[in-house]
Amino acid sequence: MKFADLFGRASARWIRYSDYDARQDKNGEWFITPAKNSTPAVYDPIETAEQMVVDALNIGLRCVDANHDSICAAAEICVFAEKYGLLGLMTALPTTPEFMNYDTVYLPKNCHIRNESMPSKKYAKNFFPLTKS
Repeated sequence: MKFADLFGRASARWIRYSDYDARQDKNGEWFITPAKNSTPAVYDPIETAEQMVVDALNIGLRCVDANHDSICAAAEICVFAEKYGLLGLMTALPTTPEFMNYDTVYLPKNCHIRNESMPSKKYAKNFFPLTKS
């Protein structure tokens, strides 16, 4: 059965940024984050889902190779993210793109988000762990 047979009529909105950075925190954990001057774009990942799975599996296979170092893996994941976005679930983006200029972040209410606002510093701490808030 093909992916298109399962999800042929589905559509999804996903955010990907034009550029990503890989950085380590003080404990050596890697984080992939949108680059400082990158721009977000909305796209439908279902249109590229089959190739996305193949690319993700190929990166995973290379990463389990003992000779594949973490810097090279981080670079490959950044290229993947530029093409497909980061994998995960983000149910809503703040309604104001410049949310860090304000004390409060406002989020569209949905089945996952019950509180439509939170302090900007708390939001930044949750979603931008390597930046100072």
